[in-house]
Amino acid sequence: MKIEETMDRLSYIVMCIDIALMCVLAEELYSDKFDDIEIMDILQNDAPQNEYYNCFVNTGPCVTDVQKYFREIFPEIH
Repeated sequence: MKIEETMDRLSYIVMCIDIALMCVLAEELYSDKFDDIEIMDILQNDAPQNEYYNCFVNTGPCVTDVQKYFREIFPEIH
């Protein structure tokens, strides 16, 4: 067996191990806790829409846990 073939196989094995480790160690960056929020319900009603807007632009308090969560991650997605 040539040295090039050995190195190719070793590189392939290392790459497979790296991919497996990335899959195992991958972490969830954002919670799925609020995935069931009905955005259209918020946008179609003036009161909740204004509450969310005021919370996000920091002109009013963040009343709900949902508002607080999205206010925290807003700088990351803005």
